Amino acid sequence: PPSRKAIEEAREASLDTPLILLVGAFLFLFVGAELSFGNWIYTYARASGIGSVTSSAYLTSFFWGALTLGRLFSIPIATRFKISDILLADLLCGIASVSLVLLFPGSTAVVWAGTFLTGFAFASVFPTMFSLASANMAVTGKVSGWLLFGSGAGGMVLPWIIGQLFESVGPQVTIQAILIDIILTMVVFLAILVVLRRRRLAREALSLQPAGSGSQE
Repeated sequence: PPSRKAIEEAREASLDTPLILLVGAFLFLFVGAELSFGNWIYTYARASGIGSVTSSAYLTSFFWGALTLGRLFSIPIATRFKISDILLADLLCGIASVSLVLLFPGSTAVVWAGTFLTGFAFASVFPTMFSLASANMAVTGKVSGWLLFGSGAGGMVLPWIIGQLFESVGPQVTIQAILIDIILTMVVFLAILVVLRRRRLAREALSLQPAGSGSQE
């Protein structure tokens, strides 16, 4: 039987680089949006004058509480719906809820509602994307390491960018940057779906090809 090293080398040789890059870009962007919202919503609320020190702190807890609640609900949902449909719904809800906060920045009720919906929508995105990746490519230890590196980098880059622009542009840059980021996440997700659909159609076409129908010279 082949050794463990030989098996690992075979898996590394069959790495799906385009899909790895797309999934890595997705995680980079999404984690950036998630951590930016969680880390900056307090400062945004205080600078915008829509919350006191105490209520703004509760707003942060509200976001992470909604995210935790969303992950509990995601368990039964994952058994009833397709992975791609769950991700699409999560991202659309995330875009809608962040847009809500952006459109009504002076409304305390809207900011609280938007914060809850954002946390709830973001809850299952990260683990569900890993499930989608695992179902469509070989996720080796090396691949997992690169994907986690990409997500970790995303969790640093966007919060840092917001910090650089917060004073000069104003508190609204927080929500604007997060919205742009999550829209880009959606674009990358759609690109992933296109790649997977093309491959599925190619496999179906190949399976329908009669045996021995290859070209002969």
